Formats: sequence, structure tokens, C-alpha cells
Amino acid sequence: MVDAGPPQPVERTLKKSCLTFIDPHVGFFLHVNRSHSGSVLSDESMSVSSHSAQRIRNLPAGEIPDCSPTCIGVSSSVSRHSHGSVNGPATKGKGRSMKKLILAMLVGVGLGTFAVNAGDNGSLPWDDDFEGYTNNEPLVDGTNGWYASSADVVVQDGVGKSSTKGAVIPVDCTLSNRFSGLGSDNVWLQMDVKPSIYDGANPPAVDPNVALMFYVNSNGQFMVHDGTPTNWVDTQKPSPGISTSAPPWVTLRIFQNFSTKKWDLYADGTEVMTNIGFINTSITNFAGFDVYNGASSTSYLDNIVVSNEAAEPPSSAPTGTHAIAGYVPGSASIQTAVVDCTFAWPESKTLMELIIVPTLPDGWTLGENAWGDGDPEIQPASEDILMTGSFTTNPLVFHYEVVIPASEEGVQVISNAFSYKYSGDDSFSEADVTPETLDAKMLVTLAAEAKNKTFGNADPALTWVTNSGVVLGGDSVTGALERVAGETVAGSPYEIQQGSLGIDSEDYVLTYVPANFTIDALAVQVHGTRQYDGTTTAAAADLDVTNKVTGYTDVDLASGSGTLAGKGIGEQAISAFGDLALGGTDAGNYTLTGASGSMTITQRPIEITADNDSKVYDGTPLTDSGYTQTSGTLASGDSLDSVTVTGSQTDVGVSSNTPSAAVISDSGSQDMTANYDITYVQGALEVTAKELTVTVTKVYDGDANIDAAECSLVGVVGGDTVTLDVLTGTYDAGADVQTAGA
Repeated sequence: MVDAGPPQPVERTLKKSCLTFIDPHVGFFLHVNRSHSGSVLSDESMSVSSHSAQRIRNLPAGEIPDCSPTCIGVSSSVSRHSHGSVNGPATKGKGRSMKKLILAMLVGVGLGTFAVNAGDNGSLPWDDDFEGYTNNEPLVDGTNGWYASSADVVVQDGVGKSSTKGAVIPVDCTLSNRFSGLGSDNVWLQMDVKPSIYDGANPPAVDPNVALMFYVNSNGQFMVHDGTPTNWVDTQKPSPGISTSAPPWVTLRIFQNFSTKKWDLYADGTEVMTNIGFINTSITNFAGFDVYNGASSTSYLDNIVVSNEAAEPPSSAPTGTHAIAGYVPGSASIQTAVVDCTFAWPESKTLMELIIVPTLPDGWTLGENAWGDGDPEIQPASEDILMTGSFTTNPLVFHYEVVIPASEEGVQVISNAFSYKYSGDDSFSEADVTPETLDAKMLVTLAAEAKNKTFGNADPALTWVTNSGVVLGGDSVTGALERVAGETVAGSPYEIQQGSLGIDSEDYVLTYVPANFTIDALAVQVHGTRQYDGTTTAAAADLDVTNKVTGYTDVDLASGSGTLAGKGIGEQAISAFGDLALGGTDAGNYTLTGASGSMTITQRPIEITADNDSKVYDGTPLTDSGYTQTSGTLASGDSLDSVTVTGSQTDVGVSSNTPSAAVISDSGSQDMTANYDITYVQGALEVTAKELTVTVTKVYDGDANIDAAECSLVGVVGGDTVTLDVLTGTYDAGADVQTAGA
């Protein structure tokens, strides 16, 4: 297309302010918002409104669209240009249609209000990489703030820049995003675009109500508008990655400072120009952006980030980093330290050469070795590190040595300059370095000492030792170690962490080596009580744990048995814990290793009863040594050998038969009597009266009366004297013999 000159704006009453860039080279058009105040479109604008009606059907209610056939604005626009679209009026040029990708960022200026819609975004930072959408999902009706002019604007798989999905913007379609309620914070806008090519050269007419404009001219260089409407500035900076054939993805970043009314422009991480003046200095806040594809082929959008200054999107400018491990102060020998470096650059660029130029303290020199990505080589003559080739690893991670003189002390300062050259560059450029300088500090390693305690006990003091290096006089180690919280054996070991431990000087690089804090199981103490059973068994059922820790008391002897030192009554120590086992939810905190305990053996109760006995008086003593175990049982293997029973009854009457002095022995004939609680029960000895017979001898005399002289006693025990004091009786005279009673 050969332009006859800048297109002329169309008169209209719409009040607007917009950030605008027009790129005739790649077909970009970016503008920042216009607020509407109930304006009426001009006749020319109205003449194309019917053309635009279908394309704006999904825009938020209450917003007035730009009805130009080549720019569908959503509450925003650029100056009206008399160029045509695919279906619109012809341009004032020489026969070629103007095809472009239009991006618009809305900014409120107090000239009107925007409708607040349900899908509007209300806070920053905001971003969208389209990965959360389904394939072919239309970006309409406020989905994540998106309002497309057509349902053909969709998310598709396989079209994104750095991941799977991206937004597809067909020809003659607009994709808008809206923000509401934002203050006057400074704003970063970053987006990845894959545009279509346009081969124009003339700059656009400038709308005095826009915030900013820029474009890439036919030489591939950025043209920016700085301040007043007539001040176009050629930055002499090429648009990175944009070619005249198949344009790749380009990362655009724009910073808007609403306090200073200035803006900055970056492309693929390269600074194009900064501190550029707003065209319209009445703009006060950010309100959204539009993307319009007026080219002849599909364009793509991905990875949009809008954020305030405090949450600036990550820079894609080439950046180097470096760090040094430090050195041991006062070493008697020469030391070698390592400087660790990285270098990252935009993915769209091909890095061909990188030079790192160290500035070292007096007496320090480059070492002999460099290694890592990119095969760095130390150049002794130029005292730098050189890397050449077409690098595929990004970022590069590499290292080089520095030699430190003996007895070096104190902080030394190192800096590194990173100079790079991309494919096609004629000269080197300087990369940002983070940090700008390095403090080569003294290296000290403090190591925690391993500690342990028995479960339930208080923690011992946490201590440390100096593994390497030295803290110089006047400096000291401060603070204290701490350990990970926990009190159970199962959770052990717990790491001893650095806590507040440090050195009260910034002249050191402190390396901390953690250690473990171990909690050992608590050896149980046990006790039980049972009756004497003739064995030395200490069964789990008879024992209890007596040293339980508060809060961890669910532990007992669950099974098995141990061995007692003896089997007799009294306190018997547990001499062996055998197969005793602990149980309970807290058992893991306890152990039988090193356990101690005892068993109280009590007497075994039995009852021994002396025999009862009786007889008729015979003048001799009645005794009976018999007895019976009438209650209780003897322990297995024990026997009741003897019982002493004492008692004697001679005369008529009853007396006690008393048992005592039982003797019980085990199978080995050992006396076990003391292990029994013996109850003795007396028997009874009873002597009853002997019955005597009275014999009457009388010569018949016809007298029925009997007197004592006529009687004699039969059955009197020898030695006893029994007399009849009174005897009366009769007998039947008719009988030969009568018995009379005495």
C-alpha cells in the first residue's frame, strides 16, 4: 500500500481518551479508553453502524461501540480514520485495504462513566493464559471479563505461545476485556501476540484525546508518540522478532504512570523507550483493553497480564545473576572460591556470544577453571570469561573460580559485567546484573550438635559448634537454635533448626548445618501383687506400668511373662522380663529394654481343722491327732506334711482339740509354711458317762422291798469306787427276780 498521507479524522461529538498504537508493518492498533457522555455519532460513523451491529452483539450493555468498519471500540476508540475494512468503504490511499490488529486499553478520564457488568474485573493483578477454558469456548458475555464481538473469537488447543491454549481472533473481530472500580494506580500491561503482516509506512493521524500511540514503521523500527499530537519520535530500535514473512510471537509490555502521565514500552524484553509523555494528560485510571484484527488472516493472543506497579509482570529482558560462596578469614594458605552465575534471555532471541568481565579485589585473581552450561572459557589475557555458540539451554548456569590470597580478612567487593550479542547484532549490549555487586564475605559454618532425651523428660540445651571458619574478635554468634516441635518417639528425630542463630555482623556468609533431636523410649517401671503360687512367674496380667507420662498414659503390659528373683512372699524383684510385651496407643513411647520392677507376693490362705472325737468314759484320756485341710488349696508341688493337734479329755465332758504348727514343704522338701496364711479350726473331744448295772441278790422272803445290802454294781471302771447311797424298790412277789433301780 502506498499512503497518500496521514488519514484524516472524522468529526464527531464523542469524548474519548485512548492509548493507541498503530503498526502498519504488522497490523497492530492499540488504544486506551474513551469515556462516553451521551454523544451522537457523526453522519459518517452512523453510516457504517449497520455494518458493525452484528460484530458488537456480545459487548457489555450500556457501552457505546466504535462503529468504524475497521475499529470496533468498546467504550473506547482512536481517531476516526477513513480507511476501509474487508467489507467497508475504501481508504484514501491508492487502492489497498488497511488491514491491522487493533489493541485498545481503556482509561477513565472523568468525562463519562462505564457500565459495571457482572463479568468486569475489579482488582489487579489480573492474568489469563486461557488454559482453564474448554476447546473452542467462545470468549463472550463477560467470561473472566472477556467480551468478544463474535462467537467466532474462541479459545483453541494448540495455538498458545508457551502452553497448550490461546485465543483465536479471526479477521474483522474484536476481543475486549473490561475493568471497573480501579483507582489511579500505575499499570503494567503485558501480552503475547502473533500478528499478521501489513506493509504500510505512513504514521496515523493523532487523536488529541488518546493517552499514547506507537507503531513499527516499514524499517521495522518503533515509532512512538511523545506528548503533543505532532511529536512522533523514531526510537531507532528494531521490533524484536518481527520479520516480513511469518511473524513469530512478540511479547509487548507497556507501563503507564498515571501520576507523571508517562509511559514506557518494551518488546521481547528489550527496552524500546521510557518516560514517554501521554498525549492526553487528563487520563486518570485504567479501565480495560480491546484487541481488533483488521488484517487478512487470523491473529492469536496469549498470556495477558495486567498488574499494578507493585506487582509488575516478570521481565523478559536479558538478566544475569551471580553469587559467591565466601572465604575462610585469616587462612594461612591461598584459597579458591567459586562464583556461581546465571544468564537468561528472551526465548525469541538466539544468543550467540556472552562475555563476563569480573572486577576483583586487590590481590584476587581469576582461577584456572570455569564450567557449566555453554562451556565457559577463562581468557587469561583479557581476564574475562567467554562463551560462544548457538545456545539452547536457557537460562545458562555456569561457574568460575577466583583465587584468594592467604590471610585475607574482611569483606571484599566483586562485580561482574555481562555483555551479550544476539544473532544478527553488530555489537555487544550490557545485561542487567542482580545483584550489581557481590560482597565476598567470610565463610563460617555453624553446626548444631545432635541431642537426645528420654521420653517425658525436659529438653536439654541446644548447642552448636563451629565447623569451619572463625568469627573475628569483636563479632559474636547470637541467637538460639530451635527444634521442630514434637514429643513422641514415633515423630523422632526432630530437626534442630537454625532459629535465630546468627552472627552480629554482615561480614560473614553463615552456613548452618542442622542436626537431629532424638527422643528415646522411656524404660518402664512395673509393679504387681499376687498370691504365692509356688512359682517365680511374673505374668502381664498381674503387672502395671507405674511411671506413665502425663498425657501419654495408654500403655500397659499386654502379654507374656517375666521371672521373679524368688517365689516366696514379700517383694520379689523381676529378674528377667522374658516375653512381656507392652500394649496401648502410647506404647511406642515406652520400652522394656532397661525396665525394672517387682512383684509383691502375699500369703496363700488355707484352713486346717482338727478332728472331732468322743467316747464313753473308760477312765483313760481321750485324744485325737487327726486334722483336715478344710479350705484353700496348696500351691502346685507343695504338700501339708504335718499338723500338731493337742487336746485330751478323760472324765465325762467336752474339751478342745487344737491344731497348730502345720508344716508345708515343696517338692524339694523346702519349708514353704511361711507362704501360707493358715487358719486353724479346733475340734472337740467329748467323754460321755459310762452306764453301770445294779445286780440284786435276795433270798425270797416274800417281802417285795429291796435294800442296798442286797445289791451290787456291775461295770465300774477299775480303781473307781461307786456306792449306792439310796436304793429303794420293790419287786413282784410272784416273780422270781425283780430289778430295782438305785
